Amino acid sequence: KKAMFMALVQRALSTGRVSVRDLERMAGKAVSFMLAVGEAAKVFTREMFNVLSDTRSGRSFRLLHLSRRLRRVLEVWARFLDTFDGAPWLDTSHSVLRIETDASSRRWGGVLRERDVTVIEVGEEFSAEEMSLHIEAKEAIAVCKVIEGIVAVKGWGFIEGRRVDAWIDNLPLVFALAKGSSKMEGVHDVIEKLFWWKLEHHFTLTGFWWNTLANFRADGITRTELDGDWRLGTGVFASLWDRFGPFDMDLMASSISVQKRPDGSNLPFYSRYVSPGCSGVNLLAQSVQGGNMYCFPPSVMVGTVLAHLCSNSAPLKIALVACKEGAGAWLSMVHGSVCEQVDLPEGCVLDHNGLAVNRQFACWQIQGKVNY
Repeated sequence: KKAMFMALVQRALSTGRVSVRDLERMAGKAVSFMLAVGEAAKVFTREMFNVLSDTRSGRSFRLLHLSRRLRRVLEVWARFLDTFDGAPWLDTSHSVLRIETDASSRRWGGVLRERDVTVIEVGEEFSAEEMSLHIEAKEAIAVCKVIEGIVAVKGWGFIEGRRVDAWIDNLPLVFALAKGSSKMEGVHDVIEKLFWWKLEHHFTLTGFWWNTLANFRADGITRTELDGDWRLGTGVFASLWDRFGPFDMDLMASSISVQKRPDGSNLPFYSRYVSPGCSGVNLLAQSVQGGNMYCFPPSVMVGTVLAHLCSNSAPLKIALVACKEGAGAWLSMVHGSVCEQVDLPEGCVLDHNGLAVNRQFACWQIQGKVNY
């Protein structure tokens, strides 16, 4: 059976075409491998069945050109059939990890809970490419990103040999994870990614549904203040670099919003929650020891950020970007430490959708130990 299946797969890959009849045979044989290959029989037949369901003609010898996704699925079967050995086998005494994940239209987030205590919080805004995806796809991406965030802190060894229970407030995603497949491309891509992780790192993952009210810990990470996701346009930042730089660090950013050096590399940055590549979490918990820093905090945090930075003994130089409206409240804190103020052009600050924010902004260079 395996030899016949592989012959069909190789013929389709070599010609770039497959008949409806042969695709039906491949899908049927792949499903029949369930006992031998486990979850792979569901994950890597979804695209076959999608193509068959979209085929309107009843002629079994009709030739179909291989789409990019179908070709990728057949290549997986051709290369890795011998490595599929079913679901990971866990020790009888395996332990359970509990994660809670969530996604909103603009952000993803989640927590790792141990003994009813939150030990890691991860999350940030979605990338521009992810922003337009369906909410179910975003919820699926959130599961992956939360696992990646935990691994960034603790390593894959922390998850190996354990059962991961993912508590999610999106019921269709829970069903898709249980089935091992989804008709929604963005969701199924995540299921494939999770499959390879589970195979490589020897863990299992089960989705559990609960309502949004119960999911308040992860939900809170995805519903932060809107201006926390605002960022300065690259062109205007480049002009600030020329005027006040070079900068040593972006004090409040994420892997999505962090500013870049002229060579295109990211500045080191602190993030609000664990974020890919961050140097630390929560600026207010960090001791900033001197240097020339760039900072664009949410409006409600400007005064708090300045109070924290001025509590450090080492002198700092800060290029602080903020909205001009309401700036008087915190400017009184810095007295004579403002070296220069530069009004920024209209439309220089972008929101989470990449649209210009209709407000007036400026950059203040603050130098020395701030007295207030």
